Amino acid sequence: MQMILIALNLGLIGALIGMVLYFTKERKKKRALLAQIDDFEFLNLATRDCVWKLDLKTMKTVANSFLLQTLGYSREEVANNPSWWVSNIHPEDKSRMLLIYEQTLLDPVTTHEDEYRFRCADGSYKLFLDRAYIKRDTNGKPIYMIGAMQDITETRALQAEIHNQRLQLEQLKTRAVIEAQEEEREKVGYELHENINQLLAGAKLYLGQARDNAPRDDESLQEACILISMAITEIKNLTNGISPPWFDQISLVNAISNHCTAMEEQKGITLQIEHEDFNESRLNNEQKLALYRIIQEQFSNVLKHSGCKTMIVELSTGSSITMNIIDDGIGFDPNAFEKGLGLLRITKRAELYNGKVELHSSPEKGCRLTVEIPL
Repeated sequence: MQMILIALNLGLIGALIGMVLYFTKERKKKRALLAQIDDFEFLNLATRDCVWKLDLKTMKTVANSFLLQTLGYSREEVANNPSWWVSNIHPEDKSRMLLIYEQTLLDPVTTHEDEYRFRCADGSYKLFLDRAYIKRDTNGKPIYMIGAMQDITETRALQAEIHNQRLQLEQLKTRAVIEAQEEEREKVGYELHENINQLLAGAKLYLGQARDNAPRDDESLQEACILISMAITEIKNLTNGISPPWFDQISLVNAISNHCTAMEEQKGITLQIEHEDFNESRLNNEQKLALYRIIQEQFSNVLKHSGCKTMIVELSTGSSITMNIIDDGIGFDPNAFEKGLGLLRITKRAELYNGKVELHSSPEKGCRLTVEIPL
């Protein structure tokens, strides 16, 4: 009986010692955690970043008060949820960030930084620049990560606003230049058609009368009449090229068709227009004029450099206006290609309506110019 009592006492003493050791260990953990928190709070005096530390063994996170304040979470929500970081990454950024996270731990690197969106406690998202440092043991195994998240939401928003303002200013400048050019073209076209051509027509009439009264073997007057007729025709073609079409009276497809017919007669090439999926009623007159001028510009580029026999214009509308201009010319190597003024003017006209231009070619394979303008 006495031995049993001794054993029970010894067992009780052992249990008490175990409890003491357990609580001592837990107090040490708590003191260590508080010490880390104190260190993070001390960092608040030196930085306005959201500082965090992730234990890669327990997957528990410690954060400074500025992080908690910025995101709106309590310290317990952060510390007691191993999936806190992963679960709050924006869905569109999550797969990318997890891949980067896994690769960073596998690679022998010690630092990493990236931008991603993170969910706040109220459900909104902020954009952060997160810089992390990876602590490894002597075998290179990662032990913990410590980092600082900098809220760049307002910075990026301001940068985007500045970019948009610059883009709008550039569009205003481009629009002003183009409008001035179109106005000048209209004036020049009017002068050529109404004044110069009328003068030439009068001169041709008087030369015709002089020719009729001249000796029959005098060919000079006949040649002069022919040359004046040619000049009148050239001025008419030039006028049609520089004067903007009146889209209140003619459709874009018909204007392009007329231009193609003139090019076929003058240059001896075959031109086709494909517009089965094109709804012209969705375009305003400014967009129509932009497409018409782009076609004129590209026709000029192709006829100067490609040596093509056939050109095709494809028009379609969907979420955007899409126009392809395709030729069967000699093509070129895009890597050795330098943009000229013609392509620059095409690009500027497309960008005026938030559009984009792509050029595809290869030697002996012709060229495809694609223009897309959102509707």
